[in-house]
Amino acid sequence: MQKHPYVICHADLHPANVIRDPAGDVFVIDWDEVMLAPKERDFIFVRHPHDDAFFRGYGEAAINEEALTYYRLERDIQDLIECAKIACNGENDSAGDDARQSALQLLQNILAGNHP
Repeated sequence: MQKHPYVICHADLHPANVIRDPAGDVFVIDWDEVMLAPKERDFIFVRHPHDDAFFRGYGEAAINEEALTYYRLERDIQDLIECAKIACNGENDSAGDDARQSALQLLQNILAGNHP
């Protein structure tokens, strides 16, 4: 088993948690899920066409594809569970029809391999 160095990861790094001020400076917000993990844990949302811009800001990084695949699959499984609770089991009675429809759509995308 290959060891990967652990770094501080945001753990929920997606476009809604990145803001740019009028001067063009970029800030990462919403650090409530911070964890120590291999850097690939933060790369699960970095995809084309934004990957070039992301890595210009992040810097040179050798990516371990095995670790990245693991963390993407882990996220898919977590999303599958949450979507199933809302869309299929009706577990979240406070969710309206729009929430159930969104969960069902995400569930279908994950199962079809179209998860972002």
